This record gives sequence, C-alpha cells and structure tokens, in this order.
Amino acid sequence: MPSQGYGATRLRSSVASSIHAVTDSGQHPDPASSADPTPDQDLTLVRGFLSRDPVATQRFAERLQVIGRIVSCLNRRFGGYLNTDEVADLASQATMIALRKASTFPAGAPLDAWLYRISNLEACNAFRRKRKQAKALPEEEVGALDAAVERLEQRELLLKAMGQLQRQDAEAVRLHHFDGLTFVEIAARLRITLNTIKGRYYRGIEQMKSVMTNGILPWRAR
Repeated sequence: MPSQGYGATRLRSSVASSIHAVTDSGQHPDPASSADPTPDQDLTLVRGFLSRDPVATQRFAERLQVIGRIVSCLNRRFGGYLNTDEVADLASQATMIALRKASTFPAGAPLDAWLYRISNLEACNAFRRKRKQAKALPEEEVGALDAAVERLEQRELLLKAMGQLQRQDAEAVRLHHFDGLTFVEIAARLRITLNTIKGRYYRGIEQMKSVMTNGILPWRAR
C-alpha cells in the first residue's frame, strides 16, 4: 500500500501535469464555470481534487494559475526586486504549498483569497531572502527593499483581517483595495448598484478595523 507521502507526491504531480497541459494548449477556464464561485463551491472543488476526481483536478489546476499572476503583480507593485526566474520560482513554491495544504482549506473561505494569502506570504519570504542577499546594494536601494518587506507584512495582516468578513464584504474590499478597481467598475462587474458596493466596502473596512484592534483570528466559517 503506498505511503501517504507517495500518494501526496503523485497527487501533486497530477495537478502539475494538468497545469502544464492547460498552459501549453493556451486553454483558459470557461468564464461561465468560473464566474464568482461561492465558498461552498470552492470547498466542493478542493474536496473533489483531494478525492482525485479528474474533473475537479483539472479545474483546480486552472484555478491555481492565478498564483502566477498574483506573484508577478506583487513583485511589480513592490519594486520589481525579483527577476524573471525568481518570480517563476516564487510562483512554483506558492503553488506547491497550496497543493500541500489543500487538505487544510477552510470552509467558508473563497479559494482565490486563500491562494492570494499564500502567494502574499511567500512573496514576503522571497523579499526577505532578497534583503539578506542585498549587502552589496546601495544604501537607498536597501532602504527601499526594507520598506517593500514591511508593506508586504502589513498586507498579510490586512489579508488575515479580511478572512473575518462576510464573503460579499471581503470581495468588495479585495476588488477595491487590492485589485485597484473603482466602485463603478466593481458595481458593473458584479452587476449590483453603486450604493450596494460602497456599503459592502465600508462595512468591511469597519469590521477589519475592529478585528485588527481586538486581535486577528484565523479563517472562520461563514
């Protein structure tokens, strides 16, 4: 009987092959099937992947591709200190962590937000390693790299606080605060009124302030 480690390795290999196949073929997820899945749908997807359902494995592989876009965006936003190979390594590392921790995916958490937190934390670690290797850099560049690490650490605290919000409020905060969309753009994307999206955003911000004041807790079921 295969060991648990052997089984996990084969499972990761299966997903890696799926990701490679999707990337090579130029295929993209069906927009109709990937439009704003609910946390319950995300949980079902992850459980299907863990049970080695081939359809869920393929779909999970497609969803994991967002990690590459996230880490590239984070690198650009925080100074571009990682080169192309380092960004690729960072994306691979974050992907492997997501695969390894899939069994711990919490009920009630949107999958994209969960992957974002993993990517952000690994980006922070990568920037810290880069900082340790930066002894030969000019002082001003070292200072800028220190500031980038600090901002990524603060971002991690905000992401943890977002984990305490209702899904719709967290989505509004993420799209506006992290993805940089305007309220008008978010309203159009979600097909809701401008006042509704503003209400969700500001309610979420107030709840995040309360959470960060009283202590940050892990993801909870909604």
